[in-house]
Amino acid sequence: MKFRILFAALALAVLAGCTTVVKVGPGQVTVKDMTLTLEGPWNKFESSALVLFQAPGATEIWTREGFTLDVLAFYFGIGDGETIGQALPRRTTKMPVFRLKMAPHEIVEAFETVVTQDGSILKVVKIEPARFAGGDGFRFEYELKRKGDSLLFNGIGFATVANKKLYLMAYSAPRTHYFPTLVPGLEAAARSATLKR
Repeated sequence: MKFRILFAALALAVLAGCTTVVKVGPGQVTVKDMTLTLEGPWNKFESSALVLFQAPGATEIWTREGFTLDVLAFYFGIGDGETIGQALPRRTTKMPVFRLKMAPHEIVEAFETVVTQDGSILKVVKIEPARFAGGDGFRFEYELKRKGDSLLFNGIGFATVANKKLYLMAYSAPRTHYFPTLVPGLEAAARSATLKR
């Protein structure tokens, strides 16, 4: 418990020092070239340090309750041959490269490589076809045990390949409260997503 409090305090110190928070939603919002409709408000963090910490190399990172509790990460517009995410500081992890012919499970494995660089453990629970951004895509569910404090998270992601680029959004939160509360709204946002073609 003491470690969790210390972890939260350090995270808040990072936020106070170098982060700008921008409110997004409710309503229609745009991330890169994709538009989504949000049922409620979110907080978008503009900080390279934060992106590296929670979602390495993400296009954007949002939270509803605070980035130590829940994270919605967008990896949008990744072209063939481009890396997915980026290595954490002082890490030598080789970042996965997106290929147009990658199968859904290979994309999820690449996502796993990105978000487990700190030693967190991710277990994929389900991968299934789903409509996303107006085209054929897939939906995946996962469980994440965070390295720093051993908190157990549930996660859900949506991805598609369109215009020869990868679009992936993933949300994770503690399984006991935030996850079941916010997932229905995220499912609706994913269904509403449209992409400039």
